[in-house]
Amino acid sequence: MSVTRGLALLVSVQAVAATVPCPSGSTLTVTTSDDDASRVTLSNGYVCVQLAQGGIEAASADATGEGNYGTNVGFDASLGGVAGLEAQLVDGSTKSSLTSGLGPNPTVAAAAAAAAAAAAQLVDGSTKSSLTSGLGAAAAAAAAAAAAADDDALVATLSPTLAAGASAISFSEDWTVTLGANDRSFTLDVAGSTEAVDSAEGIRCLRRNYGFGGASVYAWWAGGHVQMKDQNEGLGYFASTEQLYRVYALGATGGDVDDGPNRAGNTSIDLDILDASTTNDEESLSVVLNGADVTAGVGSGLQQVLAGASAYPTDDLDHWASGWSAANATTGTALAAASWSTAMRVGVNDRDFPTARVAGDIGVPMDDLHGAMTGIYASPVGCLNTHVNAVADGEAVGQIATTIARPDYGYSGTYNYFDPDNFISTSAMLYSYEPYIQAEVRKVLERSGSFLLPTGQLPHHFEGTTPTYQALSGEIQTGPNVFWVLSCFNYAKTSGDLEWLNGYMPTLRNATNFLYDLIDDDLHLALVPGSLMIDVFLRWNYTTDTNAMLVGFFREFAKAEDAVGNTTGASDLRTLSDTIASAINDHLWAKDDAGADHYVTQWDGAELNTYRDFVDYDANLIAAAHGIPTEANASALFKRIDGGRCRAAATFVSEDYYGPDDTTDGNTGDSWCAMGRVGWFDANARKLYGDASGFETYLLEPLQTALLESTWLHERFSCDGTQQLNRTAMYFEYPSIVAMYLSNIKYGVDIQIDGVTISPFSTDASNKFVWDMGTVHVAFSQQEVSVSVPRGVDENAVRVTPFEISSLLPNTTYQLSVQGESADCALEAGTAKATADAAGVLTFAAPVGYRCTVTATKAKAYGVGACATWGPRWGQPAAGPDIRKWHLFEESARTAVRWNGNRPTRRTSGAIQGAIEPGICITGHLIACDMPYIYLAPRPSSPAPVSCSTKQGGLPARMP
Repeated sequence: MSVTRGLALLVSVQAVAATVPCPSGSTLTVTTSDDDASRVTLSNGYVCVQLAQGGIEAASADATGEGNYGTNVGFDASLGGVAGLEAQLVDGSTKSSLTSGLGPNPTVAAAAAAAAAAAAQLVDGSTKSSLTSGLGAAAAAAAAAAAAADDDALVATLSPTLAAGASAISFSEDWTVTLGANDRSFTLDVAGSTEAVDSAEGIRCLRRNYGFGGASVYAWWAGGHVQMKDQNEGLGYFASTEQLYRVYALGATGGDVDDGPNRAGNTSIDLDILDASTTNDEESLSVVLNGADVTAGVGSGLQQVLAGASAYPTDDLDHWASGWSAANATTGTALAAASWSTAMRVGVNDRDFPTARVAGDIGVPMDDLHGAMTGIYASPVGCLNTHVNAVADGEAVGQIATTIARPDYGYSGTYNYFDPDNFISTSAMLYSYEPYIQAEVRKVLERSGSFLLPTGQLPHHFEGTTPTYQALSGEIQTGPNVFWVLSCFNYAKTSGDLEWLNGYMPTLRNATNFLYDLIDDDLHLALVPGSLMIDVFLRWNYTTDTNAMLVGFFREFAKAEDAVGNTTGASDLRTLSDTIASAINDHLWAKDDAGADHYVTQWDGAELNTYRDFVDYDANLIAAAHGIPTEANASALFKRIDGGRCRAAATFVSEDYYGPDDTTDGNTGDSWCAMGRVGWFDANARKLYGDASGFETYLLEPLQTALLESTWLHERFSCDGTQQLNRTAMYFEYPSIVAMYLSNIKYGVDIQIDGVTISPFSTDASNKFVWDMGTVHVAFSQQEVSVSVPRGVDENAVRVTPFEISSLLPNTTYQLSVQGESADCALEAGTAKATADAAGVLTFAAPVGYRCTVTATKAKAYGVGACATWGPRWGQPAAGPDIRKWHLFEESARTAVRWNGNRPTRRTSGAIQGAIEPGICITGHLIACDMPYIYLAPRPSSPAPVSCSTKQGGLPARMP
């Protein structure tokens, strides 16, 4: 037992009983068992990892960093623990290092050695560190290694060992576990080898086994994404020889329609694989586990097969199957001599979201991080069906479902709804700013785009792999074309991939032709065949929903045309957008006898001059979100909606009920409910018109609370704001909306095709946060803002980008700077400053990229400052005159700073007083002035500095 002090914190070592529980508190601590030292626990307040001779017995977490750890995120040690070495025998039994009792006790290395331990010894004798792995989590590994070098990490080494086979052959690996002081994950570096083993030994395979408590598992394969929850017995194995980048598990089992709302599992484990190498001639094999076939019948897991991959049934590759649980082999596998290494970050969390790539200091309230991450990673990511065999045998297609697999899907067998379902799910995923997820979304977009009709009409959805152009209701909708194009723009925005956008614009223009052809050249309104985004609602002719959406749509398309150099086309589109907006106000605003406080459902044209009006909340909020109503009309519109029915729900579809005669085939399923899609436009409308309180009260807070309580949400909400339990479970929509609310509305991180907008929107006056998500980093305060965003699929790409940053100090100058290794990451001459306008909006252009950070810092508003050593203190006798020399900085200060109401001039006498900073003044007798210098001497009475305001009739002054 010992206590050692690192450079930055106290690291304590305690001896306790053999169970080695996790100690409370946030101190970086190593705890050893005092009976035989066979167990070691590493903890830091966020993570507690419990090590034994045979591997990782347990791991738990506290997302707050206070050391009040939750339940084990893996299995009990008797059922396989969190991680261990395992051999499967021909009779189906296994031998585990966690129960073998073999191998040396784990040891804790000096913290300063952790940087060396972070480099894994590769099979060719070279080393490859997580610092240089080139994958997304390398930055996190680098931080851990750097922390270790400063003694701010704990490092444990162990050698999981087992004996298996007729000859009791010993197998072992060398593991290094590193836990940094402020990390939500630990690094696991592994190296191992085996001699050749004869098949007569009866060993089927050697593998590293991981057990996850989370019921839903998500695997990021090179060929596509796979997810499963509560898989049926006999189908719990998904094996592939493709490279596996990341696998995480979260959530609790159950929670379908019959069981009521799902309750959060509050458990997550995240394996972010940084590097894996082997000399084995066999293809590497990874097996993801889920459901009834997993040990103890619940949860999920991962097996990394180290030797004997050929024993896995070939027919069971790349789909959910019986895998190892199939009929036992009659003979063992001949294992070739091999060596291997693996490096990974293991994120551990007591919330339902993965944390291997999440920093310790998050910069936003935990509930906000929780809402954004769960909203993205639990639901919409799980809807991706992009791996081979996911939709059709032998095919890998870019399709996306409306729910996660549990194991069935909602709206089973149908995919790629952009009406606007998958606009919402892909938006949330793109706002993860994770390149892997963005690439999978691009597959989905291009899949739908490849089936455009000559007219430009997009498939409404796919049935299996067959495109279908009508909605499930049988209607033709305008929504798919509108929202698919906007989804493509979202991909280009969030990835910065303008090269792809430029090449794909002909396809996007073709899809827009379907919408152009609907516009009446005389009325400047679209004559439409159906509803925009609620397919069973009967709407036709000149409707508010589609026309209001086209106003925003054409503005977005104009930005895309500008980005690819078609400025003439962009100008025409903006004109078209403005013309439609004007026509909506002329023809679709309700007359006085209907309240004159909303837009009607539809107008049937000048000849009939009749209207239908259900006071549609969706259509009216779409119009408001695109700034179509005047301020006065918008105020009336919000008053009508907020004073109407079901304001507790975010957000109800309409004030008046769509009955059997108003819906397709009498389908009133969506007539009495709230929809997340309506809530999205509700939030954008309130942000545009400045209603932060309404956004938080009606929208963000209730939905965020529901998500954090349940992790997965049902398709629709009721009038009272609760989930409708008879609607599709574990649907993508509401979780996605919460993530979008937080990223784009509250924190205002909005990457446009033609620029970057940061516009926080909250009733919290502090306006200080850090939004760190994937390749995007925004640190915001009114004193300083720093931003890095991707400018292309190449992470080193840098591009000069226009910025618009809101909620800054009005009429204040900010100093601009950039930092990055690229030669393009540099400011041009004369662009080092920008001034916020009277509303606190700062605009400028600067180079930026994922590896190029631009910073705007409140400029030092120099008025006067000391540039010479001070003389004796005030009031003290001096041999000579106690004279202070001041330098007037900046040319503008000569005319802006006032001294007792007068400008500094070449005077030789007179009293002078001015502000340096709040509460600090200079005061004295001006005895000489030689611009830009002035000379002060104390007044005869040598008074103390007087109090004065920050500004003395002009700019503030500051002592540098």
